[in-house]
Amino acid sequence: MEPMTNDSQERAVKDVLTGALAAALKLAPHELDPELSFLEMGASSLVLVDTFRQLHERFNVRVSVRRVFEEFGTIELLSRH
Repeated sequence: MEPMTNDSQERAVKDVLTGALAAALKLAPHELDPELSFLEMGASSLVLVDTFRQLHERFNVRVSVRRVFEEFGTIELLSRH
């Protein structure tokens, strides 16, 4: 298996993040605007904790909810980080 490029890794993170968040919010993934803040989408900190748990399971990265609210408040920003 070939290593992922930065672009493919960003896309994979964005897809997992969008899918998990959409499922938690009971929306279709295409209904989420990747540039809208998590709060504007209606995502509570509890929803985000569960979503970030899924990111950890898939990519072995830890995401701080506090840091997301302060620095990476959208799907687009977080997937680039």
